[in-house]
Amino acid sequence: MILAGDVAISTQGADTGIAITVRNCGAAAADAFTVTLSSGVTITDTNPFLFTATVGALAVGGETTVNGVIAGRPANRYAVADPERKLPELDEANNVAVAR
Repeated sequence: MILAGDVAISTQGADTGIAITVRNCGAAAADAFTVTLSSGVTITDTNPFLFTATVGALAVGGETTVNGVIAGRPANRYAVADPERKLPELDEANNVAVAR
């Protein structure tokens, strides 16, 4: 799960620092999964991935933060946990957060 407050943005010169916190709020441990950041809700040629990280397995109630730096300062930033939808979940809607 990612909530809007789970995506922290900071200015680092001409670039953007990011910190994305993901949580396992499910009833079972989660296998490793991907977290992405893009400039659009859907990944396309005009909205490519800005950042991708792999998160290791998360125990029930576990959380972790992935950090990175992206070039420039895109106006919109959409963080998505498990964009490939590999993990079985009851609620896929809580996997996206927007940081502006």
